[in-house]
Amino acid sequence: MITTQRGDNEGAESLIRRFSRRVIQSGMIKEAKAQRYHQKPPNRAQRRKNAIVANQYRARRAANYNKS
Repeated sequence: MITTQRGDNEGAESLIRRFSRRVIQSGMIKEAKAQRYHQKPPNRAQRRKNAIVANQYRARRAANYNKS
């Protein structure tokens, strides 16, 4: 948990800005976004299939790029 103490003569805006900076630096936002839509890790066959499809896509794009 992140806590932020308000200093003497500190405005609410600067307190919120300081708190937001601490939240971002702690990585809580990034972690929450990563956990938002959990997906099972792909098995070895699925990873291989995805890699083959990606390579074919790259090859097709390179061939089209070389035509023009």
